[in-house]
Amino acid sequence: MTDKHCFVLLASGQDDVYLKRGTLTAIRSITLTNPGVPIVVLHHDLSAEQQSLFAGVVLKRVDRLDFGLSSWSKKTRPDLPETSYLVMYVECIDDFDVAVYVDADAVVLEPLDDLFGMNHPVAARAMDDHPLDEHFENGQQLLEFEGVDARHALNDGVVRFDLKRLRKMGFLEESIRLFKKYGPDTFRLTDQSLINLVAYKAGAVGVFSRLYNFCRYPDMLLMQHSFVQNQLGLTAPLIEEGIVKVVHWTGPLKPWNSAVDLVENGRVALCLDCYDQFDDCSDG
Repeated sequence: MTDKHCFVLLASGQDDVYLKRGTLTAIRSITLTNPGVPIVVLHHDLSAEQQSLFAGVVLKRVDRLDFGLSSWSKKTRPDLPETSYLVMYVECIDDFDVAVYVDADAVVLEPLDDLFGMNHPVAARAMDDHPLDEHFENGQQLLEFEGVDARHALNDGVVRFDLKRLRKMGFLEESIRLFKKYGPDTFRLTDQSLINLVAYKAGAVGVFSRLYNFCRYPDMLLMQHSFVQNQLGLTAPLIEEGIVKVVHWTGPLKPWNSAVDLVENGRVALCLDCYDQFDDCSDG
């Protein structure tokens, strides 16, 4: 029997600009580039008015949040809502077998059939400039205690989840257990830190290239990319490995923020043309 695929995003009702210029822009990009693949949006606090914006999308409410932000993340990323932890509930999407999670500050530029076709419980991009132990308080000691031998952190802006295998390994249950065991301040980068710990501890990690998660840090700011029209006629970064399939604006500076105008060579350094082709200003 063929696995049933879906995309997954998160939505927070705390910031209408992020919701409309972030989440809905990401959804428009997926709808255009991956037609026919269902999109599921996990949420916790959307109002009825906000929910009405998601025509054609499966909305799934998560009533309880068993996680909270660390003090470190509150200081360094005040833009992050607690609903970023909703990704930990991905195994609860009962109607699908495989999900590709995409952050709300990303756009998808091509079909991602090859990601859906991977064979790992959790697959993501390993960031060779992000030591894994720095994602936790007392990280080296924690990783040794949990038996994790991995150098680089996974970025959770784009993640391929095998939902059947996540349910079998008890991904959510193990996430809650580890979070309660160590407390929120252990997980500096909130959900990303926790996903790394659970996935590496289970030996459930696969890695894909930056073509599927081209980040503001470090990729865009290196200014080593050019731009081309891809097979769908969309503007996409061209890098050494090929044409980028997903562009992801990591960090607090998003392409819809006015502060992007202050960045030198901002249209290139922040890949703004990749974002603008999906932005609907009438939503803002």
